Amino acid sequence: MYWIVIGRRVVSGRFQRKLEQLKYGLTGKIPDGMLVRVSSIGRDEARNLSRQDSFIRDLYGALDKGALERVMGDASY
Repeated sequence: MYWIVIGRRVVSGRFQRKLEQLKYGLTGKIPDGMLVRVSSIGRDEARNLSRQDSFIRDLYGALDKGALERVMGDASY
């Protein structure tokens, strides 16, 4: 499971990522970017996804506002 954060926005898919990069490029700004990946080892896919979901929820609850925006994106953006 993964997501990409460009600036303050979570982008999904190549097209949306390129569009966000283009928007920043036209304004002359250079945004930070982050690829966040969560994975598990094991054959039980349902159990792995449940563990990943639990980890992401725990991470969400543990981060302060600044770190939360950086890792999860800005929900109001």
